[in-house]
Amino acid sequence: MSFLSTSAVAITFFLFLGSQVSGLEELPFDHLVVEARIEKPSNLLSYGHGALWAVSRFEIVRIDPINLREVRPIVGTMTSYPAFGIGEGAAWVAQVKDGTLYKLDGRSGDLLLSVRVNASYAQSGLAFGDNAVWLLTLGDNQALARVLSAFDVETGNVRSRLDLPAQGFGVSYANGNVWVTSQSGNELYRVDPAANAILSTIPLRDRPGPVAVGGDSVWVLNLGDGTVQRVDATTGVVTATIETPLPRADSHIAFGGGYLWITPDKKSPLIQIDPNTNEVLRSYHGAFPTGLDFGDGAIWVSERNHILRLVPPE
Repeated sequence: MSFLSTSAVAITFFLFLGSQVSGLEELPFDHLVVEARIEKPSNLLSYGHGALWAVSRFEIVRIDPINLREVRPIVGTMTSYPAFGIGEGAAWVAQVKDGTLYKLDGRSGDLLLSVRVNASYAQSGLAFGDNAVWLLTLGDNQALARVLSAFDVETGNVRSRLDLPAQGFGVSYANGNVWVTSQSGNELYRVDPAANAILSTIPLRDRPGPVAVGGDSVWVLNLGDGTVQRVDATTGVVTATIETPLPRADSHIAFGGGYLWITPDKKSPLIQIDPNTNEVLRSYHGAFPTGLDFGDGAIWVSERNHILRLVPPE
């Protein structure tokens, strides 16, 4: 069992301001406060059902933020990092290596359901909506994640399969539609679950990757050039393109507390974007986050061998 520090720790970061990354001015910045520290390595974080879920050394760990209790769901020994997410009343893990989608109880972590899937490594997270869990599966050639598959959250049965024009990567659900990024096509697909069809194809910048939903928008982090593009979740129109530092291949994006958060690179490990102005508000320095999510009024980041609960700045 891990332990959280009982006293808050202040960490000093720095602030970047400017419209272009190359012209950002580095300034001293008020410190962020670490409310709690969990001594556990993790690469993936997701907050839901009143707890923080983490992938830690190929285990799925549920951490109660109040009593600090950890529950390790029994999902077998994972040999690779899975696709992972919280939604539709449960935690879901798509383990690519053994070809299984696991449904875990959101409170106890007990295994509720396991389903055989042909999941792909080339994806970022899972999507939840319309009583289904959505993930990218391999096509007939067994090489590319070109099929968007929906599984019933109660039975695990396949509800639908949709062939995509190009290889998919990031998946999310917003305003009754499923949204899928394609790095090879530099596109965002807006999918109607009822018709099992693509409603629109939205051109994006270079290598669109992970997706977040918030502020009536779908937010896409483009891994090729570091831009964040904001898409209206109702119309599918790109309403803003925001310059940020060039991200890593495993960068994360999350929406919470009225802001968008991304972890692009070592020089700018945590960036705060204001959706009211579509501008980078702050860029925090001094850590190297490998996981990110927002929940319970806090920013959660995994950094080296621990997970931090950060107080959001005002």
